Amino acid sequence: MEILSKNGGEEQTPNQPTQQKNKNASRTSVFVGVLLIILGGLWMMTNLNVLPTRIFDVVFSWQMLIIVLGLYLVVVRNYWVGGSLMAVGTLFLLTDYLHIHIPVVEIFLPAVVIAMGVGMILSRGK
Repeated sequence: MEILSKNGGEEQTPNQPTQQKNKNASRTSVFVGVLLIILGGLWMMTNLNVLPTRIFDVVFSWQMLIIVLGLYLVVVRNYWVGGSLMAVGTLFLLTDYLHIHIPVVEIFLPAVVIAMGVGMILSRGK
């Protein structure tokens, strides 16, 4: 004796968007967990004077927040936006803490415009 499902005997397959949401949720929880472990460890090592406070200042800066947000977007497979945020955060981190002069207006901004154009062309077929 065969039991028919509601849709006329056809097997139901899980929704593809639902599977993708589950994968992203899993990636997110792993990413946030690892991030919290690293941040807590760095904070503890700074409090125990194992690391200098300069490293603490860099790790807990707004530039690093932009980099971590970009890294998160890369983890959930938003490569262009995540990569762009990581590049911008790194640029500001280098100029503020390492005092490296990067000609932002002359080189970096035109490079961002070029990268956006390349990204639009490559993602056209998706």
